[in-house]
Parts: sequence; structure tokens; C-alpha cells
Amino acid sequence: MPGLKADIWENLRSQLRWKGVLLPMKTAAEYRAMAEECFKWAREAQDDEVRESLKQLGQVWLDAASKLDEQPPTPAQPKPDAA
Repeated sequence: MPGLKADIWENLRSQLRWKGVLLPMKTAAEYRAMAEECFKWAREAQDDEVRESLKQLGQVWLDAASKLDEQPPTPAQPKPDAA
């Protein structure tokens, strides 16, 4: 299902466009910062299902950043906690 994330994202954008909602463009750096937040929350999560969902969401943000940069998708490499 590699195209599933892209299909979901495009469907959401299409629906919002139809409803007249304007989404501000973000930069790849902002998307990567959002991915890092997801990975941080995943490290802090107590529940395995929540942890995995946050990791997947982080990967979606990385993929979106790569798409903006017109680069191949970046594999998720969450940083270990500095604490």
C-alpha cells in the first residue's frame, strides 16, 4: 500500500479545496519539524499502538517534505531522547 498515504492526502486536499478551504503552503523544513514532534511524542508514548501511530504520522510528514523537495522519501530515523 505505498500509494495509500498519498491517496489519502490528495483526497483530503481535494475535499478541502471543494469546500473552499485554503491551506497555506508549508516548507519542507516545517514538515520535518512536525515529523520530529511526532517522533518525540512516540518516544514518550506509553501505549504501543499510540507509539506506532505517531511514528507513522511522522513518516507521513517526512514523505511530504521529500515531495516538496522533489526528493525520494526519507526513511524515518527518530532520534533517541537527549535526556
